[in-house]
Amino acid sequence: MRRWPMLVCLMLPGFAVHAAPPVTTTPGVSAVIGRGSSGKPAWEWSDEERIRVRFDPASIRERSAAHAAALPPYAQPHVQPSQAQAQSAEAPRISEHILDGARDPGLFLPAELLDVLLQGLHPKATFRMHAREALAKDIREMGYTEDDFWNKLQQLSAPYRALTSRPKNLAVHHVKTPDGKVASFLIDVDQCVARHKLLQSARATFGAEAFQRFLYAAVAPQVWRSDTTQSPDPAQELIFVAGGCRQ
Repeated sequence: MRRWPMLVCLMLPGFAVHAAPPVTTTPGVSAVIGRGSSGKPAWEWSDEERIRVRFDPASIRERSAAHAAALPPYAQPHVQPSQAQAQSAEAPRISEHILDGARDPGLFLPAELLDVLLQGLHPKATFRMHAREALAKDIREMGYTEDDFWNKLQQLSAPYRALTSRPKNLAVHHVKTPDGKVASFLIDVDQCVARHKLLQSARATFGAEAFQRFLYAAVAPQVWRSDTTQSPDPAQELIFVAGGCRQ
């Protein structure tokens, strides 16, 4: 499976997103990998379930180990015992989050996958071509011609894309966590709200169930991402985004 870089993506507080070569996908692997404890396919997960599993320490370690095991021998990480001790003594500890949509599609929020889908409307023809070629079959299976789908999405997304084409208006946002603490992160709320509105419009236009399935069965498997953060509670921005960026 040929995948394209996640050039437009949701930035978490303190996260750096690195473009990386895609890991070879095992033949026959389907987008229902990463089912929740209820056995639901990825497109039926709740936002709360996506966020909980994504930041679960055991899940983070398991995804990292699976990624390392899939690397060729020359690319395997090698850490000396002395280095491991030094890293364990570091404070704060840097946390790496591997997100492989071909393996765990359910860990992405719909808003993140929507940003990836919009690469099919990218100003650069090469990005548009790669995205559209990868999704052509799934678009037809939804019952649309490719031209009709992209024309509709172009019309629906015009307000949001106008906001993303200007410099980000980042501001510190504060939210209260369930334990009564306050988490802070940088976010462009206007862009965030516009993306949420676009997501709702796309669901209404293409069919809520069909579009959700399309995001997780067709778009998510194209994405591979590695995030690193020192934030003590990186889930809070995703919770804010999942709620439409409104308190």
